Amino acid sequence: MMLVRFKKERAEYFLRCLNNGQPMTRDCPEPGWTIEEMMQLAGACFYAICCHGPEMKFAGMEPQDGVDEDELLKRCEPPADPEHREAWARSLLNDFHAAVEVVGKLTSLVHQGEYDKDYEASMMFRAGQIVDGQINTEVVPLEGFKQA
Repeated sequence: MMLVRFKKERAEYFLRCLNNGQPMTRDCPEPGWTIEEMMQLAGACFYAICCHGPEMKFAGMEPQDGVDEDELLKRCEPPADPEHREAWARSLLNDFHAAVEVVGKLTSLVHQGEYDKDYEASMMFRAGQIVDGQINTEVVPLEGFKQA
């Protein structure tokens, strides 16, 4: 699963830039863009694309009951067996897509003025895809969720 930090203020900033055709700057002291910033931007762009295309179904934001955090962390480790690395890489890519979709959903809530009722200004979660006959997005809240 992918670890994601979401900041409402950055979502608002990216939406303003996208709506007004303005250049975007990063919000970190290190040189270059961080993964955290790129994930926020990717989610904002995903949401903006969805606003201009056919209606998209976003990932659910409800936490899954009975999720074992240690088991989720094991999914991030590449397997020692080279034959299993390809499947592991595909799973990691699926988790990335799930994370972008969830950030897109959060950005849509910011845009619609519905974010504050359920989330803090800054939040952190893990997101990934679970394939069990069908593909489902799983969200594990870590901090910044107002509802348990």
